[in-house]
Amino acid sequence: MPLHTFTKIMSSIGPASEDPKMLEKLLKAGVDVCRMNFSHDIHENHKVRYNHIRALSKKLKRPIAIVADLQGAKHRIGTFKEDKVTIKPGQKFTLYLKKIDGDKNGVTLPHKEVFESLKKGSTILIDDGRVALKAEKVSKNEIETKVVYGTELSERKGFNIPDTILKMSALTPKDRKDLDFALKLGVDYVALSFVQTVEDVLEARKIIGDKAKIIVKVEKPSACDDIENITRACDVIMVARGDLAIETSPSQIPVLQRKIIETCRRLGKPVILATDVFDSMTKKPMPTRAELNDCGTAVYLGADAIMTSGETAAGNYPEEVVKMMAKVIEDVENSENYRDNLNPRHTDLIEFTTDEALALSSADITDLVGAKAIVAFTHSGNMARKISAYRPEVPVIALTTNPKVANQLNMAYGVKSAVLDKTPIDVNDMEKLAIKHAKSLLGLKSQDQIIMTAGKKTGSVSSPNKEGYTNLLTVITL
Repeated sequence: MPLHTFTKIMSSIGPASEDPKMLEKLLKAGVDVCRMNFSHDIHENHKVRYNHIRALSKKLKRPIAIVADLQGAKHRIGTFKEDKVTIKPGQKFTLYLKKIDGDKNGVTLPHKEVFESLKKGSTILIDDGRVALKAEKVSKNEIETKVVYGTELSERKGFNIPDTILKMSALTPKDRKDLDFALKLGVDYVALSFVQTVEDVLEARKIIGDKAKIIVKVEKPSACDDIENITRACDVIMVARGDLAIETSPSQIPVLQRKIIETCRRLGKPVILATDVFDSMTKKPMPTRAELNDCGTAVYLGADAIMTSGETAAGNYPEEVVKMMAKVIEDVENSENYRDNLNPRHTDLIEFTTDEALALSSADITDLVGAKAIVAFTHSGNMARKISAYRPEVPVIALTTNPKVANQLNMAYGVKSAVLDKTPIDVNDMEKLAIKHAKSLLGLKSQDQIIMTAGKKTGSVSSPNKEGYTNLLTVITL
C-alpha cells in the first residue's frame, strides 16, 4: 500500500501478470490483494501463481492476501448445428433439457434446476443480456419462450435468470473441487459467486470453517434483497458489477453500488468495488475520464478495496493500471472533502461490546492527541478490523504472530500488518515493538505519538481475559 493511502488495491492475476518480475512490479506499485480466478485455467497454473506471490511476499517483507474466486453456478446453453443462429423478436424459441442439435427454433439448456425453478413469465438473458427470452410455458423437460430482443445467438453462451431463485447450492461440483484445492494451498479468502440467499453463505461456512475468510460477490437481485443478512454472515462483500448489471439493469448499478457500500459501512464490514474500473486500459495505456471518476467515486464512498479484473489478468498494461489506480486513490484521499461523507460510526451493530468501544475510542483519541498511528496487537485480527471500520484518519498497524491473519488484514482499509517472531511477554515488550514497527512501517520519528491497544491482563497477544475482550489502550510518545 502506498505510504499515505488507506483504500486497498486488489488485482486479478493471469497470463499478463503471473510472471514473477511483473508480479513484483505490481506489488511495488500498490497491489495489496491478489485474486486467482478459478473460472479460468487449471489447478497447476494457479498453484504456480500462488507460490510466486508467497515468495514475493517473503522477499518484499510484506503480507499479501490471496483470494480464490470460485466460478459458481455459471449456466450455459448447448450447441447448434451451425456455430450460430439468427433469431427474430417475437418468434418462439424452445429450451430443451435433453441434448439436441440446436437451430433457430431451440437449443439444449442442460440444467435441471432451471426447469425445476423457472415459472411462466420469467425472463432469461443470454450472452450477457444481448438476447432476452420470456418464458411462456414451463414443463419438466421443455421451456417454451418468446424472443423479446436479440438477432443472433452463438452456442455455449452463458445465461442469467434475474427474477428466479434457483433450487441449487451456490457451490457446484466444480466449485467444491476448486475449494478443496484452494484451501489446501492456503488461500486467505474464498470468493463465492452467484450467491442467492444467506443460506448459501452458511453452507459455505460449514465447509470452509476458519481456514479462510469468505467474500460474497453480490451479483443476483435476491442477494441485493437479502443484503443485510448476507453482509452479517460473511467477512467481506464484493460489488460485482458485471453480472449484477445483467441480472438487474445497467441503469440500476449506481443505485445498487451505493446501497451495498453504505450497508457495509453501516454494519462495519469491508467492501470491494469490482468490474470494469479501468477496463479501457486492457488495450490502452490511459483510462477514460469516466473510468477515472468511477475509481475516485469508489474511494469517496468509502470502499475498502477496488479491484482490477482483465486489466491486470490479460491486459497490455498491468503495471500502468495499478500505478494509475494508486495515484487516483492518493489524490482523492488527500482532497479537502474526502472524509466529509465517510460516516465512520456504525448505526446498526448487533451489539456494542467492550472491544467495539475500544476500537471507537482508539479512532477518536487519535484526533484529540494528534497521534500518527494506531498499533493493535491481535491474534485473530478482529480488533484491527474493528478499528479500521471506524475509519481513523491515521494508519492502523496490526501486529500478530499469525502470518495468515497478517495476510488477511491486508484487505482492510488503512491497515498495515506485520508478523511477530514471538508473543510479547509483557506490556513493556509490546511498547517496544509498537515503537519499532511505527518507525519502520511509517517512518515515524521521536516525539511522535501513537495509540496502542493490547490485552492488558496478561500482556499476551494470544491470551485475552476470560470475556475475550482486548482492554488496554494507551498513548505512547516515541
